Amino acid sequence: MRARVLGRGAGTLADYEVLEMLLFLTIPRIDTKPIAKAAINRFGSLAAVLEAPTHALMSVNGMSPGCAEVFALVRDSCGCLTAAEARAAHVLSDWASLRAYLACVAPCALRVLYLDNRNRLLADEIGPDDALDTNGGRTVLKRALQLHAVSLLLAAWRASLLPTADDRAALVHLRSAGAVLGVGIHDLVLVAGEEVRGVHQA
Repeated sequence: MRARVLGRGAGTLADYEVLEMLLFLTIPRIDTKPIAKAAINRFGSLAAVLEAPTHALMSVNGMSPGCAEVFALVRDSCGCLTAAEARAAHVLSDWASLRAYLACVAPCALRVLYLDNRNRLLADEIGPDDALDTNGGRTVLKRALQLHAVSLLLAAWRASLLPTADDRAALVHLRSAGAVLGVGIHDLVLVAGEEVRGVHQA
């Protein structure tokens, strides 16, 4: 099966064969095919096996506790890849696309969205606590240079859409510093519930 995966890809394997290889990581030196087939029969699919809670997995004869850890690693890795692909597909070129994107991400104090020259999302990262201060601004702009971003957006989740004097001052400072480095600062966007507003709009 290793040769098939290396030569033609994992798509050539049946679900139980993929599971058989994963089981071998934690249950070596025995034939894991019966366990894999039993798990597929019990849960219905490879995806369902990977999503199954530990106590349910243990109901399959021959399953070891370590299998749940391997399945969680595979599941979480797939989630990371899916999220990366989703970010790569995002083009934040207007308010509609920005609103749609922000509606799908977890709220936090501040996110920094780094964009390329076509407003495609290069990275979505939690901003430092002092991102709107002088020192934090340096950190954000340094990161933009590392990512080869040409512009960025900041999104802050607040109780109100009304910007403070500090918000306005921070945006002016960041734009001035970014201009020196060739990094554009589109806006500081405030998010309150389902409402979104840029500081420069208020």
